[in-house]
Amino acid sequence: MSGATRGDNEDASIVAVVAPDHTGYTGEAQPTLYWYLSRRMTARIEVVVINDQEIDPVMETVLDSGAQPGINRLSLQEHGVTLLPGVLYQWSVAVVNDPGRRSGDVVASGRIRLVVVPGKLAAELAAAAAYQRAIIYARAGYWYDAFDQLSRLIAGNPGNPDLVRERVSLLNQVGLEAIAAAQSKRTDRLK
Repeated sequence: MSGATRGDNEDASIVAVVAPDHTGYTGEAQPTLYWYLSRRMTARIEVVVINDQEIDPVMETVLDSGAQPGINRLSLQEHGVTLLPGVLYQWSVAVVNDPGRRSGDVVASGRIRLVVVPGKLAAELAAAAAYQRAIIYARAGYWYDAFDQLSRLIAGNPGNPDLVRERVSLLNQVGLEAIAAAQSKRTDRLK
């Protein structure tokens, strides 16, 4: 599941992986994964990456408590994790409210597969400007890379509402409407 909530009303906490509702592709062996929190969390947050060929997780990490609301990132490179081509990986973010009662965890997960970028596409990407690379990745079906490219551009130019709108469009395309709506509000504040 791509998102999970805790609570019965509009104040419910939303935890979601920023991933398509199907297996998303990346051309990077060590991609950056993104996840979303609707509000600040003081509970422990765990991120786990598993693959369909191993019993043990490829990565298990506990993030610092006090995670901030909005879109957060986790670099697999910084954690020494390298994906293998063609292997299906599932990754999840869990908010652990009570370590003694793990059935109460709020968990969201997504799927990712490394698909080697063909030579012609790699040449096109190498010759493109940063913004164009995001569009090329999206057109070629490399959703994780398109989202990462846009996110890096936004981090470098947070006052650019056009970049945020492009990222909102990408979120809407894969059914992440709640995150897209929250990001649209951010776009409105940037004007």
